[in-house]
Amino acid sequence: MPRRKVGRSRRRAHLLETAWRLFYRDGYRTVGIDTLLAEANVAKMTLYNHFSSKDELIVAVIKKRSEEILTELAATVESAGKSPKRRLLAVFDFLEVLFGSRDFSGCAFIRAISEYPDTNHTRSSRRLGTQTRC
Repeated sequence: MPRRKVGRSRRRAHLLETAWRLFYRDGYRTVGIDTLLAEANVAKMTLYNHFSSKDELIVAVIKKRSEEILTELAATVESAGKSPKRRLLAVFDFLEVLFGSRDFSGCAFIRAISEYPDTNHTRSSRRLGTQTRC
């Protein structure tokens, strides 16, 4: 991968990680772009080179977190072996660890929907509402 693309994808990943931490801790609506930029230590142009709006960033953060959880869950179930009973129990073990973690403070997907209840807010919010499940 060319050096420029690597740096670009690293900055995007850094923005997503910073946004996730701030949105989950403080709320999606509460965190302003200036707060995010200061915390991520990036320029406004960098943000808008990766995301056309805050809504688009929120959708990307939610999608990334959803993919991470589903990947971890699938690995946990797979590691339980072939027994349907053990695989089902593995789901509950996974959820126990997730919900019992020190930094868990509610379902990020439900929190996002609760902050954007109007599905006509933007196209991004409609996508968020139809693609997230808890």
